[in-house]
Amino acid sequence: ALTQKSLSAQALVVLADTRSLTKDQISLLEEFVRNGGGLIFFPGRQTDVEWTNKVFHNEGKGLLPARIEQLQRAPRSAEGESISIAKTLAPHPILHPFLQAQGAFEELKIQSWYSLRSSQVQGAGSNKESANSILSLENGEPLFVERPFGRGLVIQSALPCGSQWSNLTARPAYVPLMQRLCLYGAAASQPKRTLEAGVPLVESLPSKYANLTCTLQLPDGTTKQLSTRNEKEGAVVEYADTRMPGTYLLTLPGGEVRKFVFNPSRRESDPVRLEASEIESLALGCGVDVARDAASLIQMGRPAAEGREIWQPLLWITLLLVFSEMLLLRRFSNQKAVVR
Repeated sequence: ALTQKSLSAQALVVLADTRSLTKDQISLLEEFVRNGGGLIFFPGRQTDVEWTNKVFHNEGKGLLPARIEQLQRAPRSAEGESISIAKTLAPHPILHPFLQAQGAFEELKIQSWYSLRSSQVQGAGSNKESANSILSLENGEPLFVERPFGRGLVIQSALPCGSQWSNLTARPAYVPLMQRLCLYGAAASQPKRTLEAGVPLVESLPSKYANLTCTLQLPDGTTKQLSTRNEKEGAVVEYADTRMPGTYLLTLPGGEVRKFVFNPSRRESDPVRLEASEIESLALGCGVDVARDAASLIQMGRPAAEGREIWQPLLWITLLLVFSEMLLLRRFSNQKAVVR
């Protein structure tokens, strides 16, 4: 059932206890994820480990972020043969609801799991993004790992999503955990449409839109014509001057409209007074001068608004001329009196 048609309208693919796929299906999945789709892989009893490592992981060049090592079994303890989740959870978006709930995974007992070994492989065709652990066991081994693949995302589990190797399906955390995994896998690779003013607008488009023109309507109603550029994995359109908060409407060549919302920075509503160095840095970035008091503000405003005051120099020159004229008149009057 995994065909081009079945993938065309999907955002996420979940493979659970899948033995193997055909070469064409592998190619379809790689293209699907590379273009922005999500993939979650759960192993199981039917999993062909050798095939999965050879084709799906492919020494770090394939879809899976980690190589599947041998099947592990929990050591015998007073509570039986089981292992628990690490008590300290990583600050990951998937685990955000569980960080606030005390003991969300306390009663989760795992009897078996696959050891996952991830590596960052350099070379032609390799995916240079390293894998990141989402949730770990108490012995430090990863339970879920993630890695970007192209514009998409792959999440790999160390245990099945069923009840074969753990009591996960019987715990209250099971449903919200699976919901968070699916939502994150489907949406994490998608572009964010609500951004902070000043952050560039960058939208990835299919290759068919390369070297065409899009129309962007700004919040004040004006429009800009933007040219798309061709990149390896499709087309991209970009607009950098988003300092004006509001809604931006991007109209694609085919008529599709995509909406972006740019909100003012939260720092603008922070009541804490800025330090002098922060004010100077902000003024320098905006290309403005800073007035420290009323006198400096008046002095800064005069050149642009009133011009330079010259009445005082002219007054002194006028007084000097009047005084000089009086001296000259007195001198000439004395000379005339002597001549007579």
